[in-house]
Amino acid sequence: MPFATKFLKGEKRREAKSLLSNVDKTIAAYIIGQVTVAFVDGVLMYIGYVIIGLPYAILLGIFVIVTAVVPFFGPIIGVIPALIVAIMQDPVMAIYVLIILIVVQQLEGSLVAPTVLGSRLKIHPLTIILLLIIAMPLAGFIGMVIVVPVYAVGKVLAINLVRYIKLYRETIE
Repeated sequence: MPFATKFLKGEKRREAKSLLSNVDKTIAAYIIGQVTVAFVDGVLMYIGYVIIGLPYAILLGIFVIVTAVVPFFGPIIGVIPALIVAIMQDPVMAIYVLIILIVVQQLEGSLVAPTVLGSRLKIHPLTIILLLIIAMPLAGFIGMVIVVPVYAVGKVLAINLVRYIKLYRETIE
């Protein structure tokens, strides 16, 4: 942040620092929210693994937590070791693992992620769902990954711009 505000003086420097600080907090909130969602995914997968009697459930659940930090495809990648273990145990168990994945992904996509990210970023959960629905056909997977943080940062920029315009109008009147 010091370099970004190096060439500004006085009130403009303070405003720029405030803006950059707000953007930084928003990005940090998104990352913390995504880690929280990954943790919930891993715990739910672990519970499912325990219910079906999958060996190494705790290790496989932890692996899901690590991979689920990557939105959308992380949990799918995270379930691959569980599928391998399940197939080695009983091929039918692999179907149960896939069912658990589908249930957990539905819960995450419609409830957990919008609620957690919404509360962290101060965005209504329905807004997050709509952003994702719109981003998919327009920009594909990359769009779905970046739409929520880009929207959150854009919201911070817009709020700060409105505040700056109000302050500017007050000073010239």
